[in-house]
Amino acid sequence: MGLKPLPAGLLRDRLEAAARSLHFRYSDILIWNTRSTIANAMVTGMIPWIRYIIVSDRTFRGYGPKNFAEFSQEAGRLLTETRSNQPAVSDTEAIQKRHRRMQRLQQALTIAGHVQSRS
Repeated sequence: MGLKPLPAGLLRDRLEAAARSLHFRYSDILIWNTRSTIANAMVTGMIPWIRYIIVSDRTFRGYGPKNFAEFSQEAGRLLTETRSNQPAVSDTEAIQKRHRRMQRLQQALTIAGHVQSRS
């Protein structure tokens, strides 16, 4: 996949600070060289000593405070929409899916907020 450690710098410092504030443990932050064709990020590994944060080379290119503000606004809108869509009480699978989506959106908002506050 062409993974390399994210070099030291402002982006790494901000990602590490966000992870620390969320008590999220990991082995390393890696850059995925996609020749700037894919903007994506993921976390692999269930236990901290084999857990990696993988970010594609295009993901944060050109991102600034305005972009994180727009992202936060959109994620907040999706969170509100997800909260308002109540599945039937008997539909356990839909309830779990909704809960997982709300957790992911809330985590994204938290991370974006930390990045914005350090700008």
